[in-house]
Amino acid sequence: MNDAQKILLIDDDSDARETIAMMLERDSFTVSQANSAEEAMQFLATERPALVITDIVMPGIDGIELITTLREKYPLMKVIAISGGLRGFDNSANILLPLALKSGALKIVRKPFTRAELLEAVTAIINGQ
Repeated sequence: MNDAQKILLIDDDSDARETIAMMLERDSFTVSQANSAEEAMQFLATERPALVITDIVMPGIDGIELITTLREKYPLMKVIAISGGLRGFDNSANILLPLALKSGALKIVRKPFTRAELLEAVTAIINGQ
């Protein structure tokens, strides 16, 4: 299997996670899933995916803190941040996603997104763009 096709997807919303995983698997990516930053860090202790896709708003360690930790522990790790923002706060994604870029994410994708939007970001990062 091509390691460039391995993705770790982190989202506390199991329905969103399953939908995103299916989108990626349709394009021959191998997707491992974690429902929290803590679970993701356990996975990363033994595995090195080509790309991490993380939600920002999660209980416990949020996506911003996770991205910061990944930058420190795995400086070459490629990260895409995804978020629809905080429920009830319409413009919160406008604050959270740019903060994710400042924390070290290479790309951001606002939820809800299309399969084409997600694949464009994933392909760009995996191809080094």
